[in-house]
Amino acid sequence: MQNNQKKTDWPKAILTNIIDAVIAMDGQGIIRYINPAARKMIHLSTSKIINKPATDILHFIDNDNRQNISIPSIKSFNNTQPIILTRAIFISSTKKQIVVNAVFTPVKSDHNIVTGIALRFRDVTKMTLHDKKLWNEQKIKAIGAMAGGIANDFINWLKIISTHATAITDLVIPRTRAYEEATSIINTAKQARGMTSRLISVSRLATNHYSQHLEAVDLNTVIKTAIKQSKISFNNDKLEFKQKHRHTNVSVLVNEAILLDCILNIFRNAIDAMPDGGVISIDITKSKDSAYNNHAVLRIRDTGSGMNKNVLSQACDPFFSTKDKSYGMGLGLTIVKTFTQNYGGDIKIQSKEGLGTSVRLFLPLNNKATNEEKHHRSNNKSTLLIVDNNQKTLEEINIALKNVGNTVHSAIDTETALKIYKEKPKSFDVVIIDLVMPKKDGKYLYNEIIKINPEASIIIMSGFSRTYVRDYMTNNKWWFAQKPINQELLIATIERILK
Repeated sequence: MQNNQKKTDWPKAILTNIIDAVIAMDGQGIIRYINPAARKMIHLSTSKIINKPATDILHFIDNDNRQNISIPSIKSFNNTQPIILTRAIFISSTKKQIVVNAVFTPVKSDHNIVTGIALRFRDVTKMTLHDKKLWNEQKIKAIGAMAGGIANDFINWLKIISTHATAITDLVIPRTRAYEEATSIINTAKQARGMTSRLISVSRLATNHYSQHLEAVDLNTVIKTAIKQSKISFNNDKLEFKQKHRHTNVSVLVNEAILLDCILNIFRNAIDAMPDGGVISIDITKSKDSAYNNHAVLRIRDTGSGMNKNVLSQACDPFFSTKDKSYGMGLGLTIVKTFTQNYGGDIKIQSKEGLGTSVRLFLPLNNKATNEEKHHRSNNKSTLLIVDNNQKTLEEINIALKNVGNTVHSAIDTETALKIYKEKPKSFDVVIIDLVMPKKDGKYLYNEIIKINPEASIIIMSGFSRTYVRDYMTNNKWWFAQKPINQELLIATIERILK
């Protein structure tokens, strides 16, 4: 053992195994060394990188202004301090864009002269997405709390204004100037109530999207309510709603109040895009997207002004709005996206300038089970395997699933889970896997299980969005559970799989 340790070239071993990408350049900017992590990120063979100018191989872009970042030369290090890039975009040879933190460090000779440059950079894409998600949630909650307080005060003021204006109309002669002015006040108060309802929607959606009561909701009933409220709020004779399949019962497993607010937000955006009137078409279909099995698709289309590519790419970003800042806060679609993704669904938007906008909401279907079916299932317990490196999360899910009659096996790492599964692969009805785990992650475990049993039913848990997970996974034959885990929704998802 000791002899082997003496023979180990530790600097080489560290550079070979380190997860950071490391590149060394000489004084002329020629690449002289590259470790495996860097080669993998650049996506070129060593022979196509070594002895090539760094400017030909390495391409960085500023994440804020999308401008190219020049590769430093040895003259860039006047005070020998490293040059640091935070959350920059690295462009690989395959044109893949990777968010990285990078450090260019001067390499000095014995005489303290800079003779080369060492570059170290790391993929922080997942970290960036996670930080952005948390930051957006904090902003949404803060503005939601503020909106709720403002709305409550505003409602009280509107009641007082409307009451006094109505009293004036009762006391003065109709068609006089005083009567017309009082009527104008009443109408303005009605319009202000529309703004108040928007504030209440923002507050409710922003502050409750992680603590919603799940219930079986008839989608058509909610749509009819949203149409009725929109007609009252906007009172536009040139506005037409066309609802297809309105007599078909489509039950989804969501929170009814929150879903109503989401639909109202989409309606408002559509109406704002049609100042001279237009048509809003609503239809419901069964999802044909393999990534959204057992989902209903609610599509809302308008004949409005539409959006260009730049606006469309930011439509769901917090506080982004093309409207006057005094009119909208730019949170409507952000909260709709948060709501749908929290239930394992999604929002997809298509739009072109002058051709209107189409918004699709993917909502989980409620597969109704009679008491007899539930009793039958409780007598035929399902066997589940849960894998999560967070002990607290693992215990909470374990208890919740056992409480509804399941037999649950759990593992805190990939290797243990794979060992358990290999012993009796056909005995597990559903495997629930956390995507992000140390060493070998959920993607690796998923692929290994599929090799053993191609028909395995697997749920992928992640704090990242379904869209991100779908891009990361190479196979889409899996179900999705959004973290933090909603236990009731997870149980419902398992029941849908087992039917």
